[in-house]
Amino acid sequence: MKADPTQWSKQSQRSVAAGWTKEYTDIAYACWRCRKQDVFSAEDQHRTLCGQCWQEANDIRRSIEFSQRQWASAKSALRGDNVFLSGRLNLLVELEAYMPYKTDSAKKNMLLKLIKQNAQPALQADGPASGGPTA
Repeated sequence: MKADPTQWSKQSQRSVAAGWTKEYTDIAYACWRCRKQDVFSAEDQHRTLCGQCWQEANDIRRSIEFSQRQWASAKSALRGDNVFLSGRLNLLVELEAYMPYKTDSAKKNMLLKLIKQNAQPALQADGPASGGPTA
């Protein structure tokens, strides 16, 4: 398969490989996530995961996109829903197992903050009314 370095990232286009890579060939490799031995076909060399891990990561991305649409349409109601917030946070963390270089720290921090804020009223309700020590 003919290589087209113009389709590469700007950084990759500046690499030495951009000048000498003329075509892609099949390459044996181990998936960096699960370590399964696999073969990159010439068409798949944009990936670093085996086919199964690639599909799992795509499934997680689709779930994240769905939760983002839910968030966008019902943000005020979902801000207090720790089940939704925790699920969304877990999806972001799961995706990092497949793509550790693409973390979304801002979203994770926002979700953690909201979860903690939602837990505060529950903790206060369980404590003594006076706020002082109990006997």
